[in-house]
Amino acid sequence: MPGFRPLSICAAMVLTASSTQLLAQKVEITPFAGFRTSGSFGETESVLFEDVEAQQGGSAGANLTFSLGESWQLELFYSTQDAEFEGQDTNTGGEVHLFDAAIEQIHVGGSYQGRRSGGRIRPFVAASLGATRFVPDGDVDTETRASFSAGGGLKVFLTEHLGFRLQGRINSTYIDSDEETFCDDDLDICVEVPDPVYFYQGEVLAGLILAF
Repeated sequence: MPGFRPLSICAAMVLTASSTQLLAQKVEITPFAGFRTSGSFGETESVLFEDVEAQQGGSAGANLTFSLGESWQLELFYSTQDAEFEGQDTNTGGEVHLFDAAIEQIHVGGSYQGRRSGGRIRPFVAASLGATRFVPDGDVDTETRASFSAGGGLKVFLTEHLGFRLQGRINSTYIDSDEETFCDDDLDICVEVPDPVYFYQGEVLAGLILAF
């Protein structure tokens, strides 16, 4: 058809321009909400309780991403969860509420993303290093430990500057052996970790991408 070729050329030009705009994005800001699984400190010990665990619950935070090329990105990540910590009473064997604490994760890492549909759909994998902070309420000491995370997900762009990010990740925090944690100065009680342990939590995230 005579008019088909010009229409095809115009459509190709529009798709090319749209893809070029998507590729030109340099910074992404993504506030998100999520959910974390429970995490265990292994066979912890203390005078009054043992086997300390952080309970599952909602999380929130933000991700800041800088483009390093067509596929690679530098990522700054912050997430926090208000969690209940429980332990097993050494006398009765029952579960007891110990304290509430914010579990904060501050990481720096990178991601590699593919592209589908002209760059509007982008599956990705990501990994990062940083610190996990346990910030209890009351007189219990704050603890900061090194941590690592890995995961992946999908970005879907609705426009040049607006999209959604869905992600799943596993965070691992290293707790050294013979280390006293969560000390209560008033009661003079600490949780002891007899063997090295990794405190694991899974997390699923959904956020709104603002791209520039």
